[in-house]
Amino acid sequence: MVSLLLLGGLAVTTPQLAKANETLPIPDNQTSPNSEVEKLLREAQMLQRTGNVDRALATYQQAAKLDNTNPRIYSAIGFIYARRQDFQQAIDHYRKAIKLDKKNPELHSALAFCLGKLGDNEGAATAYRRATELDKNNVNAHIGLATVLFRKGDLPGATAAYQQVIALDPKNWQAYQLMAAILTEQNRYPEAADILQRGIAYTPNNPKLHLNLGAVLFKQGNKTAGIASLQRAIKLAKRDAKVHLQIANVFRANNQLVPALNAYRRVLAIKPKSVEALSGVGEIYLLQQKFPEAIRIYRRVIALDKQNAAAYYNLGVVFARQRKIKDALSVFNYVRSLYLSQGNNERAQQVEAAIRQLQQ
Repeated sequence: MVSLLLLGGLAVTTPQLAKANETLPIPDNQTSPNSEVEKLLREAQMLQRTGNVDRALATYQQAAKLDNTNPRIYSAIGFIYARRQDFQQAIDHYRKAIKLDKKNPELHSALAFCLGKLGDNEGAATAYRRATELDKNNVNAHIGLATVLFRKGDLPGATAAYQQVIALDPKNWQAYQLMAAILTEQNRYPEAADILQRGIAYTPNNPKLHLNLGAVLFKQGNKTAGIASLQRAIKLAKRDAKVHLQIANVFRANNQLVPALNAYRRVLAIKPKSVEALSGVGEIYLLQQKFPEAIRIYRRVIALDKQNAAAYYNLGVVFARQRKIKDALSVFNYVRSLYLSQGNNERAQQVEAAIRQLQQ
C-alpha cells in the first residue's frame, strides 16, 4: 500500500497504481513545401489553440491526404487522439509518423506513453528505450521507462532508469519519490526514507515528499517521526485536495483516526463533493460508533454516487449495529443486486452472508 501511495495516491477502497509521471510530447508542426498543406497546418494549429479540436483534427486529416510524407501531421493527429484518451488511434498515427521520422525521440516517447496507457508495458519499455538511445539526456523518457519497468516488476531496471534521471536532473523530485516506491516494494524502508530525505534536501517545500516520507516512517514503526512528517506535508499542501486526501489515507491506514478525520475535513473544505473524503469520514464515524453521523455522511455519498456499492454496504452495517434489522436487510438486499450488476460476485456473496446472519 505504501509503495502505491508513493506512486501518487490511494483509492478509498482498492489501491490502484496511479498515473505515472509520463509526459506527452506536443507536436511541433513544420512547414510543408506544398502551399495548400502549409495553409491547412496553420489553420489546424489555430483551431487547436482556440479549443476547436474536432475541426483541427479534420483539418489535419485533410492535410494528411494531400501530403502523406510529413511525419508531423501524423504526430499532430496522434496527439489529439491521445488527449481524447483514444490511445489505439493515437498509437496508429504515431507509428505512421515514426516510419517517416525514425530518429525523432519525441515520437518514440509519445508512442510509449500511449502503449503504457493501454497496458502494453513491454512495448512501452521498448519505445522509451529507443527514445533514450536517440536522446540520452531526455529526462522524461527515462522517467517513463522507469515507470513501465516498475509496472512490469523489473525493479533493477526501474532503479537503473531512476538513477539515470537523478544523474541528469538531481532536483527531479519525482525521481526520488519513485525510487522510494521501488525500495518500499522491496521492504527496504531505511533506504526509502534516505532517498526521500535526499529529495527533500533539494525541494524542502514539496508536500508530496514529506507525505511519502511520513508513510515510510510509519511503515518502519517510527510513529512520532511519521506524524511530524505528515504535519509538515499538511502545512505545505495548502489547498491541494489530492495531497490532503493522501495524508488522510496514511493516517487512516495507521489507525490515527482523529488526524485522519481532520485531514478528510480539510479535503471537504476544498472539495465539498469529494466522494473519497466523505467515504473516509463515514468509515471513521462507523469505527467511532457515531452512527447518526455515519448515516448522514453515507447518504451524502449515495446522493453524489448512486452506484457506490461500498457506501450502501456501510450504511447497511450502521443499521445492523443499531439493530435496525428491517432497514439493514433492505439496504443489504439492494447492495447485493448492485454488486451482482457490477460483476462483483465475491462482494455479493459477502453481503449474502451478512443477510443470513441478520435473519438468524
